[in-house]
Amino acid sequence: GSFEVKYQEPFEDKGKIGWRNAQGIEPEKFNWCVFTFPANEVDIHGAFLCSKDIPVEEIKNPILRKSNGHQGTRMVTAFYGDYLDKPDNVNHSVDAFEIPNKSDVKELSNGLFGEESRVYLDDIKEQANIQLKSIYKEIEQAQENAERKVMSLAKQLGISHHIAVSVKKSVKLTDDDDSIVKSLHIEEAKYVASKSNEARKVIEQLNHMDPTSPTYQSDLEEKSSELSALVDAQNKEELSKYVVRRELVANLLDRVLNQKLAVQTEPLPDGKKRRDKEGFIHDLIFKRKSDGNLNDLWILDEEFVHFDGCSDVPLNEIQSESGEFLLKDIPEEEIAKLQLKITKRPDIFIYASEGKCVLIEFKAPDVTLTDYMHQTPNYCTLIANYSVHKIEKFYCYLIGESYSKIDVPAEYEETVNGSWLREKIRIIHPETRERIAWAQQEIIKLSDIAARAHRRNKSFAAKLGIDDLMDGNNE
Repeated sequence: GSFEVKYQEPFEDKGKIGWRNAQGIEPEKFNWCVFTFPANEVDIHGAFLCSKDIPVEEIKNPILRKSNGHQGTRMVTAFYGDYLDKPDNVNHSVDAFEIPNKSDVKELSNGLFGEESRVYLDDIKEQANIQLKSIYKEIEQAQENAERKVMSLAKQLGISHHIAVSVKKSVKLTDDDDSIVKSLHIEEAKYVASKSNEARKVIEQLNHMDPTSPTYQSDLEEKSSELSALVDAQNKEELSKYVVRRELVANLLDRVLNQKLAVQTEPLPDGKKRRDKEGFIHDLIFKRKSDGNLNDLWILDEEFVHFDGCSDVPLNEIQSESGEFLLKDIPEEEIAKLQLKITKRPDIFIYASEGKCVLIEFKAPDVTLTDYMHQTPNYCTLIANYSVHKIEKFYCYLIGESYSKIDVPAEYEETVNGSWLREKIRIIHPETRERIAWAQQEIIKLSDIAARAHRRNKSFAAKLGIDDLMDGNNE
C-alpha cells in the first residue's frame, strides 16, 4: 500500500508556532509492505521506517506492543520511500534519521524561513500509524476481545474493576481463561498485600489509644477513616449493590404480604384451582429443591447464609456438603412399626455446627401458625433418634403471618422483637421416653421480619450515602 504526507511550514500564531500546509509543493509518497512469519521465527509483531532497505526506526504502536502472535503468525511491516532514502535525511551509518520533528522547532528564525518547507518525522509516523490500524485490524479486534474477556472474568469472580484494568493492559492474544484468571488473582493478591500492610500499620496504632481519653471517640473515628480510605471505590460500589439488593428482597416480601405482585392476582391457568401462597414466601427466601449456594436467609439471621443447608428435600435424602446422609438406614419394619415419616420435607434444613441444626417452616400469610406448632418438633424427634451423627440441639422457626396470642401456649415467652419463643422442648426416645435432645422454637411474623430487614438495610444505606435511593425502593 501507499500514502502521502504533505509538506508543512511554520508560522507565527499569537506568539506561538503554528503549522500549515506548504503551497505549491507536491506531497511526498510513502509505501508499505507486510511480511508474515511463523510466530516462532520472529520475536514480536513490528513496524519500521526503512531507508535503503534497512530498518532504521521502529514505530511504536499499542497494537504491536501488546500482541504476541495471532493465529500462529507474526507480521513485520516496512515503511519506505524516496524521502526516507535521501542522504540528507539519514545518517551515514543508516541507524537514525536526520529528519526533524515539529517539536524540535522551538522558535522562528530568518534562516528557517530561507529553507524549504519539510515533511516532518512526526507527521510521517502519524500517517504510518493510521495505516497500521488498518493493517492490523484483525489483531486489534482480537486484542479487544481478549481485553473484554478479562473484564468479563473479573466481574464473574467479583474482582475489582481497577485490578481488571491493570491485567487488561498486559493480556496476550494467546491467553486462555485459566491464564487470565491466574493473572487476575495474582494482581489481586499484590493489591491486597499492599493494602494489608497499610491497614496493619493503622491497626498497630490502636495500642496507643486510650478509651478513657476525652478524645477517644474522635481518635477512633480518625482511625476508622484511615482504614476506610483503603477500601477502593469499586468495592464500595459493590457493597452498595449488596445493600440495595437486600432492600429489594425486603421490599418484595412486603409486596407478597400485601398481595401486590402481578403473579398473585392474575387469572389462574386452566386446571389450576388455587395459588401456591406459601411458595411465594419460600422461593423468595430460599428456592425450593435447591442447595444453599444462593439464598436470602440473612432476612431471618445473618449467620444462616454461611451454613450448609437445603430446601424442600425429604429427610431421608438430606446430605451434608461431604455427601454424608443425615439419617442412617432404618429397617422397613421399624419404619412401619413407629410410622416414621422419613420422606417429610422440611421447608429449610441447615447444618449449623456439630450436634446442632436449624429447621424452618413457612406458612402462607392466611394460614394460622398455631395449628402447626408440633410440625418442627416432630422432625426433631425423628432426626435425633436416627441421625448418623448425634444431634442434641435444634433451633426451629415457624414463620407466617396469622395467629392469635390466645392460642400461643404458656410455655412461650414474648421476645423483645415481638416474636414468641419456647427455649426448651424435650426431644425423647420413643421407647424409653428419656430426653435425648433439646429443641427451641420461635414463632415469627413475616411482617416483623420485613420490618427488621428494612431497619438494618436503612442503617447500612445511610452510612453508604444511598438512603435516598433506598427510600425510592419502598414506594
